[in-house]
Amino acid sequence: MGTERFQQWYKNTVTFNYGGHRIVYKAAGHGESLLLIHGYPSASWDWHKVWDVLSIHYRVVALDMIGYGMSDKPHPHKYSFEEQVAIHASLLRKLGISKVHILAHDYGDTVVQEMLAQQQDGTLPFEIASVCLLNGGIIPEAISPRLMQRVLLSPIAPLIAPLIPRSAFDRTFNNLFAEPLHYTELDNFWKLIITNKGKRIIPEMQKYLPERTKRRARWVGALQNTDIPLRLVVGLKDPVNPTLHTHYRNLIPSPDLVELPDVGHYPQIEAPVDVVRAYFEFRGILTPSDDEPENTEE
Repeated sequence: MGTERFQQWYKNTVTFNYGGHRIVYKAAGHGESLLLIHGYPSASWDWHKVWDVLSIHYRVVALDMIGYGMSDKPHPHKYSFEEQVAIHASLLRKLGISKVHILAHDYGDTVVQEMLAQQQDGTLPFEIASVCLLNGGIIPEAISPRLMQRVLLSPIAPLIAPLIPRSAFDRTFNNLFAEPLHYTELDNFWKLIITNKGKRIIPEMQKYLPERTKRRARWVGALQNTDIPLRLVVGLKDPVNPTLHTHYRNLIPSPDLVELPDVGHYPQIEAPVDVVRAYFEFRGILTPSDDEPENTEE
């Protein structure tokens, strides 16, 4: 069932052109616009367990960022958070959307931090109305990079990346979750990485990790200085950001923080019901229980 859902997910995507590159996106629903921004190393598929219920209440939009999923993965290419912001802005403009609420995860959190910084600078070409973040490296000192991530930042990364076996991916990726994923679900995530010769660009993509430290003042400051509603929903068994909740509580004024005790790095995959409840509570929406997704894989 997971494979069929995955195939259907991408069968129903649309594409647009950005800078000569093909970008894949999905949109559904009506009402206020809700932009979903995925993490590394996956794609819009990250949102498949919460998509249907969110689209009942919002006009939901999600894309596979450049370098991710089924979108183009140019090589060589300088991947940057500014480019990812510009691509989202281009899609919103294409869809006639000028104001959005945002739900983001992981790498997508930092994309949002740059969006918030641009909004505070007066340069963002759309308006952010609210932000809800899931586990991500938003505070550099809370990050604990995996061994594979450190290796892929080394000078030998271009030699190693094309040789990464499926078994190494399964082992590394599964460690991000409080409970191991089913093989079928792992297969879907693996496809997102290897499509369009994706393994060869991994060293270029990994450069976002040190960038978070270099630009900490801008991006952490964007969270500290925002005047829009902001919530963090964090799985406490996340091995990548194990102390995020503590640092967030200490650094962010009047922190709105929801902690999920038995959840790892991917709350929207591991605990979709909890994520939807936390998001609806954040937005002041009450829904009947049969609107909610299930905390199980298809």
